[in-house]
Amino acid sequence: MLQNLYGIIGITPSVHLETVVQGKAKGYADAQCIEAAIINGWLKILSPTANELRLAAKLCTSIPGLSKADCETLACAKKCGLTLLIEERRGRRAAQTHGINCLTLQVLPLHGFIQRKLTYAECDELLLLIGEAMHTDLAVVEVLRAAALGLSLPENSLRDTRS
Repeated sequence: MLQNLYGIIGITPSVHLETVVQGKAKGYADAQCIEAAIINGWLKILSPTANELRLAAKLCTSIPGLSKADCETLACAKKCGLTLLIEERRGRRAAQTHGINCLTLQVLPLHGFIQRKLTYAECDELLLLIGEAMHTDLAVVEVLRAAALGLSLPENSLRDTRS
């Protein structure tokens, strides 16, 4: 889904270290999937510039509790104008504070549907699967599904259902 929506996806060296190197050492199956995506060329390890590394260091000292990986990712997204996929609440708040466009995994299918890169059926299925995998509150999943359904209805159908 990520490749379909965005093409090549970037991760920072710190994220690679956490997810692939340390993940493989701990026996996490996802580490193999991430490594395969890198080998297949649709996941790319970014090379942060000196300016991005300076911003990352500044973020790490000014925002307690963010990891080096979080700070590097925020800095690269800000300097390059990238959309950041981030789950961690503190990181999302930092992104919003610094004007970095960010999404959470739970809303990604809806975003893909709005961009017309996913069908309604694909969006709905992914909303359910991601919601289950991430133990998302059912009310949140249903609101996202309702939003997708509302967007899939012709404009006249929406008016008819409200009257």
